[in-house]
Amino acid sequence: LRAASREGADRLLLMHLGAVDAALDGARASLAEAAGLVDRGLASGEEGRLLAKRVRAVVARAVDETLTHVAHALGPAPLAQDADHAKRVADLGLYVRQHHAERDDASLGGALAEAAGRRSVEATATEATATDTATTAATGVAFDAREPGTDADVWDADPRWGALDAPDLAGMAALLVVSAHADDESIGAAGLMASAAARGVPVTLVIVTDGAASHPGSPTRTPDELVALRRQEARAALDAVAPDARLVLLGHPDGGIRERRDAVRDDLAALLADAAPGTWVA
Repeated sequence: LRAASREGADRLLLMHLGAVDAALDGARASLAEAAGLVDRGLASGEEGRLLAKRVRAVVARAVDETLTHVAHALGPAPLAQDADHAKRVADLGLYVRQHHAERDDASLGGALAEAAGRRSVEATATEATATDTATTAATGVAFDAREPGTDADVWDADPRWGALDAPDLAGMAALLVVSAHADDESIGAAGLMASAAARGVPVTLVIVTDGAASHPGSPTRTPDELVALRRQEARAALDAVAPDARLVLLGHPDGGIRERRDAVRDDLAALLADAAPGTWVA
C-alpha cells in the first residue's frame, strides 16, 4: 500500500494492490457470512461442515493469492535483505499451499462427493449394496497427508467416550505398541501407554517408517533432516506419556510400506518372538 501510494506508481503495482484487496475482502466477506449463518442456527450438521470447508478453502486461497501478488509487486529486494524473513515467507507459502490451499480444496471436494453419494444412497435405497460400493469409489479411501486431521476438541466432544470403561490392565506383563508413523501412537494409544507406565508395566513403542515424507517438497528441510527431526519428536512425545518406555525405530521408507511389507512383517515377528509372555500388542 505504501509503495502504491507514492507519486508515479505504475499500473502493474496498482493491479497487484487491487488483487490483494479483493482477495482479502472476499475472505472477510466469507467469514462474516458464515458467522451470520452460525449465529442464526443455519449452519448445523452436514451443511455446517460443508460451509466450514468452503470458508477454509476461500481464506487459504486468499492468503496464497496475497503472497503471490506481494512477491510480484515488491520483487526480491525485501527478502534478499533478511534471510530469516525470506525463510519464514518460504515456509508460509509451502504451508499454505500444501497444508491449506490444496488440502482444503481436496477436503471440500471429498465432502461434496460424499454428500452426493449419501443423497444417491437415500434415493436408491433398494440398491443399498451397489450404491455403497459406488459411494466408496467416488469419495475415495486413500490417505492424503494434506487432508486436515480431526481437531482435538472434536475427539473430546465425541459422546462415545462416555460409554467406554477404563481397560482392565490386570495380567499385562508388558505392552508393545506398533505405529506406522510417528504421532500415530499419540492419537491411538497414548492413554494406554500412560496407564501401563503408571502401573510399572514395561512399554515398547515401535515406529515403522522414518518420516522422510512427512513434508514433501519442503524448501527448508531435506528428507534426511526430516528423519532426524521426526526421531526427536517421537522420543519427546513418548517421554510425555511413558518416560521410561523403549523406542524402536525400524526406519522403513515413509510411503513405501506396501513395497516392503515382507521386511516389515519379519521385523515385527522378531520383536514378538522376543516379547515376554503376557505382552499386550496394540
